[in-house]
Amino acid sequence: MLDALTRYLASKERKQRSERTLYEIRNRCTAFIQFVGNKPVDQVLQQDVEEFLSQYKGQNFNNYRTKLLSFFKWAELERLSTGNPVERIDRMDIDRDPQFLTPEEVTDLLRAARDTNAGELLAYVSIALFAGLRPNSELKRLTWRGVNFEDGEIQVPKGKTGVARTVKASANLMQFLSICDRRKPIIPKGNFQRKFATVKRAADFKGGVTDSKRLREIEAEPGRKPWIPDITRHSYITYHVRQHGDIYQTATAAGNSPGVIKAHYEGAAKSSEATAFWSITPDTLDGADMLSFQAAS
Repeated sequence: MLDALTRYLASKERKQRSERTLYEIRNRCTAFIQFVGNKPVDQVLQQDVEEFLSQYKGQNFNNYRTKLLSFFKWAELERLSTGNPVERIDRMDIDRDPQFLTPEEVTDLLRAARDTNAGELLAYVSIALFAGLRPNSELKRLTWRGVNFEDGEIQVPKGKTGVARTVKASANLMQFLSICDRRKPIIPKGNFQRKFATVKRAADFKGGVTDSKRLREIEAEPGRKPWIPDITRHSYITYHVRQHGDIYQTATAAGNSPGVIKAHYEGAAKSSEATAFWSITPDTLDGADMLSFQAAS
């Protein structure tokens, strides 16, 4: 199966799939192979998949199922298998409303970004939370040239919608960005997924990188919370519409439709939670002045 997975990933790379998509395929399919053993593809049974998926709930179950379903469809087309052991397994019905971080979790995440690797991911995490950029398209393309400190704005590159937009930066976001070292890129060099996983684990979330025994042990620690894709963006939209009370204003800021905002985000958070979210600043992270990473001019 490992050889087949390598070929499958290569086919996705040729189709120029995103870094996140390739990472998700590799991570989820490898976890399955480790569970059932590196057997030939055509020896995998539906029961094998069901036993593997029984470890997961909700959207996590569906995400693993989707990646495995696509892999075995490809294997069938490549004549590596005569059937798909996933196709008769139904998706799990779940509440579709997006989940969002509590103000306490936001504080933990920002503190972890500040304290990990000299704060190299603080700008990324701050913008993801307080400007709501799509983390795997818009934010990955953002550079410091797109941050307008004079007018307090973020020039958002084209992303999922194919349309650029401008987001008015909140006061607390500008405070966080003002202490970041702008000599360093917003997306640090090196293995981004691994670096962000370290930040998430420091905030008591699962990092998502499990390519060693030690990391798998850390991921399995009691009380470690799952990380939900796009949860920073969901948090921004949830707290923005609660704070401003205007689905059209929020839709414009988020690059989304008013219908989606009204159906999934309006009323999800309490007013007190929104106030707490927008009140998080560098000074409130641990009740003391925050060390600035900005180089002395």
